[in-house]
Amino acid sequence: MTVESKPPETIESKAEGEDPIPEEPKKPRYFPPRRLPNPFESAAQEQERFIQARKDALAKYSNISKNRFKQDESAPFKYVLRPGNNSKLILNVLEKSGRLEPRHDP
Repeated sequence: MTVESKPPETIESKAEGEDPIPEEPKKPRYFPPRRLPNPFESAAQEQERFIQARKDALAKYSNISKNRFKQDESAPFKYVLRPGNNSKLILNVLEKSGRLEPRHDP
């Protein structure tokens, strides 16, 4: 018994009675070129962020400074006086200026 020297695909396909399926060549995958980051553009964006952060901080703290010494009418200052070295003097000054409020003990 001798076996003919045919490729194995041909022997199997003839045994099943089908034609061999031709293999499609693999197409190389396409990778589009990457956009290289522009260092000047990224530096300009970072600089713009720093400038914007400074402007925001300046606006915030100027608003705080503007309203710092304004007394809110709905919540006037409250004083807590305890017996000590100058408590009688402070009470005297507050009484004469009209800023002494009645004591609220719970």
